[in-house]
Amino acid sequence: MLREFEKIVDTNSNGIDAAELKAVAARLRERQFIFKESRALGRTYDILVSQQDYFEDLFAAFGDEFFVDNHFGYCGIIPKANRPGLNQLETIFLLILAKMHDMECRKARSENGRSQPSEAILLDEYCLATGREKPKPRDTKSALDRLRKAGVIELGKVNELSEMQEITILPSIMRVVSANYLTALSAFTDSPASDDDQDEDESETEAEDSQ
Repeated sequence: MLREFEKIVDTNSNGIDAAELKAVAARLRERQFIFKESRALGRTYDILVSQQDYFEDLFAAFGDEFFVDNHFGYCGIIPKANRPGLNQLETIFLLILAKMHDMECRKARSENGRSQPSEAILLDEYCLATGREKPKPRDTKSALDRLRKAGVIELGKVNELSEMQEITILPSIMRVVSANYLTALSAFTDSPASDDDQDEDESETEAEDSQ
């Protein structure tokens, strides 16, 4: 791996020095997913893709999987080691958003792997799945912001009707939920929890904190 690092740095034609190569790895570790279309991270994406073999070996050394999705134009890492998980509300939102995204894609309502279902449906689905009342606005905002930082959604302007930020679900969401996410979601139906439980419980999902 060190030899490959030196080979990349010594290749003058690629314009990558040691500091930048280290910074790219650190940036991916921090964000977990890097998208090609990101204006601020376009160079980072290009380096990750052009040096895919190196980064696969680098992150494999930590027990993580580095991947490149050329179809939807993003790359990322799936950590195999445990990290701080999501709390219960964040986990339920994640699973519901995965369900919504899957439905939108099946109905050909996605573009470049992204879907934009109505944000108000999220809370309706939450009540339907759990049998609980809608979360408090501040808790909803906090949970969605956590998922934004995890790189599975983007948040837009506030919709005056729903009083929620518009949600764009990214293709990376299907990388951090297991194939049986619907089963996982149904498990919450029979396990009501208080607001305190939502703040304290840690999830068992594969979604990772990218911060």
